[in-house]
Amino acid sequence: MPDKTYNEIAEILDINYTGVSHAIKGIKSPRHGKYHGGFEKKLRKVCSKDTQCKLYLECIYDLRRNDPHRALEILLQLDPDKEFWKTYSLK
Repeated sequence: MPDKTYNEIAEILDINYTGVSHAIKGIKSPRHGKYHGGFEKKLRKVCSKDTQCKLYLECIYDLRRNDPHRALEILLQLDPDKEFWKTYSLK
């Protein structure tokens, strides 16, 4: 949810801000000044090597542009029931 703050996410999940921060970034070690744990770096690393994940992220970025023509193209490309979407036309 890139458009949401940690506080907004915490409110949605009914947890506190610290829980969201630790889950995403990890816990910062006072001794070393580095973050330990958290899924952000791990997910980025795994996703940078996975073709399906890259495709998924590209589609998300496209859909955020709110272009209905591009959204329909994505549906025609990825949905197994392509015939259903061919009945829709955007002018």
